[in-house]
Amino acid sequence: MGGGSNAAGTLYHYIDDERIKIVLAEAGGKGIGSGLSAATIQLGRPGIIHGAKTMLLQDEDGQILEPYSISAGLDYPGIGPMHANLAARHRATVLAINDDEALHAAFELTRLVSLTDEFKVMTNRYETIYRPAEPGFSVARREELYGGTTPQEAARIFDQVLGNRATRAQTDCVLINASFAIQAIDPMRDIESCVGIARESLESGKALATLKKFIELNS
Repeated sequence: MGGGSNAAGTLYHYIDDERIKIVLAEAGGKGIGSGLSAATIQLGRPGIIHGAKTMLLQDEDGQILEPYSISAGLDYPGIGPMHANLAARHRATVLAINDDEALHAAFELTRLVSLTDEFKVMTNRYETIYRPAEPGFSVARREELYGGTTPQEAARIFDQVLGNRATRAQTDCVLINASFAIQAIDPMRDIESCVGIARESLESGKALATLKKFIELNS
């Protein structure tokens, strides 16, 4: 979250559904005790900004304090009133994530495996080299992994993958990357079982149905 408008659109539909646990992250910067942070929920006090009463980073005189975050979009001294309310009534759990933690998570979740040759996987738990056959895939030629040159073309190919209409190589590339994303969330699973989960979701249509539901809720 920065001001929280994007996060608001993502979670708005689930606010009244108590089955859904809402967990939000705000920019911790160098740490909430460092003086270089944008963690408004953790450090802020009630105040007025831009015509709204919410939580603000401010000094004892009510003057706005300079926020800090490695992300230019998150260094905002306030938070949307909806998020302040969710935190105040404990409907949402808000965590302050420091810059180094955010960068580590970004690298962990955006690893790209191409299946054209051996590939190295590095996490905070291990470092190893895989061959495509080890998780159960075939070696692919680079030209088989064409993903489009425009957002529209890439979206069309991704839709074909989710609809089980793509080439084997394109589908395998999505599956192996989804598998490592699953393992990042559940580190105790071995990669073979993660591949099985990803493949079942794809082939059963669950992945496509989830994407369509997400688009519906956010359109």
